[in-house]
Amino acid sequence: MMTASPDSTATEYHARLLDMAVTLRRSSWEGYQCMKAHYGWWIMLPHERFQLVVDRGSQVMVLLAAHWIALKQIMAEITLHEYDVRQKAPADRDHTEEGMLRWLRHLNGQVDAAHGNYNAWPEWVVQQLDRDLSFFGQRM
Repeated sequence: MMTASPDSTATEYHARLLDMAVTLRRSSWEGYQCMKAHYGWWIMLPHERFQLVVDRGSQVMVLLAAHWIALKQIMAEITLHEYDVRQKAPADRDHTEEGMLRWLRHLNGQVDAAHGNYNAWPEWVVQQLDRDLSFFGQRM
């Protein structure tokens, strides 16, 4: 069995995030489908690859995680409507969203100065939410 390299895992993670962002510009529904597929990818990752994805010692993985959470934050309105339409809104949704925002702040704080330019967008997302928690349509 071939071992996945950190570079190949990071490349796939980046490609999935980029696909989600590009697709979201075309169609909110297709963007939502990409987000669901991303969760599926996480769930199905073999343990050794998941360990690479959550490696806080890797600036690349920290940046990818920050971009993932920032992307998820801007998709809040889409996600909310999907939950409402399907009447499957989780009971603890408010706590989940607050936790995601705390996680994004933490990830942003983990990005070192040498990589800060690559984290401008996730930082901007937090700034908007600090000014107005409903900026992206979330109800917290």
